[in-house]
Amino acid sequence: MTLHMAICGIFAIPTYGQTKFIVSGNVVSETNETLAGVNVIVKGLGVGNTTDLNGNYSISVSSKTDILIFSFIGYASKEVMVNNQSTLNIRLISDARGLGEVVVVGYGTHKKENLTGAVGIVESDFLENRPITNASHALQGGVSGVFVNQNSGQPGNDDAQILIRGIGTLNNSNPLILVDGVEAPINNVAPNDIASISVLKDAASASIYGSRAANGVVLITTKRGKVNQKSSISYSGYFGTSEVTRLPKMVNNSGQFMELYNEARANSGYSIAFTDAEISDYKQNGPNTNWLNEIFRNGTIQEHYISVSAGGAKTSYLLSVGNLNQTGITPSTSFKRYNMRLNLDSRITDKLTFGSNISLSTGKTIAPRGVEVFLYLK
Repeated sequence: MTLHMAICGIFAIPTYGQTKFIVSGNVVSETNETLAGVNVIVKGLGVGNTTDLNGNYSISVSSKTDILIFSFIGYASKEVMVNNQSTLNIRLISDARGLGEVVVVGYGTHKKENLTGAVGIVESDFLENRPITNASHALQGGVSGVFVNQNSGQPGNDDAQILIRGIGTLNNSNPLILVDGVEAPINNVAPNDIASISVLKDAASASIYGSRAANGVVLITTKRGKVNQKSSISYSGYFGTSEVTRLPKMVNNSGQFMELYNEARANSGYSIAFTDAEISDYKQNGPNTNWLNEIFRNGTIQEHYISVSAGGAKTSYLLSVGNLNQTGITPSTSFKRYNMRLNLDSRITDKLTFGSNISLSTGKTIAPRGVEVFLYLK
């Protein structure tokens, strides 16, 4: 092992030629703006430098046939052979792939090219064809580092717990939820109204929201109308059923239960509790009820959503109405929700825009107040 490590160390030593010389120059953008902080690296050797505030650089090369790599965030990397030149002026071309995507951060929007923090994004395409009843489920499987746990399947009480990069405190670890820039409960947002969700996962979000962003921030942007858009009406809906996937095998015959109870007492050294005559009478005339069939049933769920959107030269709007109706797998459990949203945008001047977001949400949950269990042993 020692000999192997020594050989690796020998091959890792770069071998420079005897004719070292300096290559210098200036790096600008395609609009002739100087670029500061551009990485300049000798290909294959790991030797590098960066441009100064004026876009100037200077680097030592070992051979006139060395290749210099120029790279900068938001620009396509460029490889240039020295080719006996002591001065190389470089122009980098912007790379728009993936950088034009708009991400909601803070009280506005930014392009990805301007971001330095960790941001996860869920687009509306990810939410389509997913029969989710609560907006908190929209993040499941969509953003790395975000844990979404649904603690209950009861209709109307199926909101999920959201943790960003684990539990950050022993107290409240829930992230800050903002809907169109305003703090609001995530449960009041209809999933069909969501255009995108941005998750701010690191401490960079604290520069905008302060200590309230300690557990991360979830920014929800709702759908809006577009300028110069013809009137359009869209509808989406689904219907489904729910049932218990696995139930234990129960003893439904009273006489059979009495026999097993006698057997259990005999195995424990006690006298039997029921006579053969009593067991025979209960087998024929006793109450034989499958209580699991009485408790559980097939639940139903249906949701209907319709939206109208249009836009002129200066004004655009989106109006949506939705209804969710869900019954549980146990009697006396159900949930109904009605949602209405109006997003209106008006451009008053070229530099002044007026917008309004109006949303109404009402729901009714029906659930049993409690269940009492009695156990009788003779």
